[in-house]
Amino acid sequence: MPVRRTVLAALLVSAIASGARAAEPLRDLDVRGTPLRAACVPEAWRAAVAALHGASAGRDTAVLATTVRALLCGEGRADSALVQRAAPARLVQVSEGTGEPRQRVRVDAAEALQPLAGAAWDLQVRAAAAGDVQVSWQANEACVRGLRLRHRPATGWRIVELSSACD
Repeated sequence: MPVRRTVLAALLVSAIASGARAAEPLRDLDVRGTPLRAACVPEAWRAAVAALHGASAGRDTAVLATTVRALLCGEGRADSALVQRAAPARLVQVSEGTGEPRQRVRVDAAEALQPLAGAAWDLQVRAAAAGDVQVSWQANEACVRGLRLRHRPATGWRIVELSSACD
């Protein structure tokens, strides 16, 4: 036990000396006077995992939650690689803006699916048509982003569509 404490103390001193610090969780987002909860704070994430379990009918929920968390809360190469493995090279992206027609285009998944490092608020999860799971979040004060995931027995959960709606 004393060795473990010594190692932990050495790691802590090393982190402080190198200027490293733990990332602070993002604060709630204020949208026209309504506070929206950051999706990656522990209590919000626990609720999201429960919602993912329900929307996925219990199919590979841990893998689904890991993929969504890597995208919304992750950062760095490992999270980026995890998200990329869950998507084809090119994805359909549906976007619309106030007063603009709805657009449907194909985008490069490597560019469109970069981890957000927690920049997601008011996470919503719902079961969609054909057993898909729809996940959406407030990206900032004006835009809602989302993705649709589909389960295949041989490959597990795959990201099949991105969406964006901005005011």
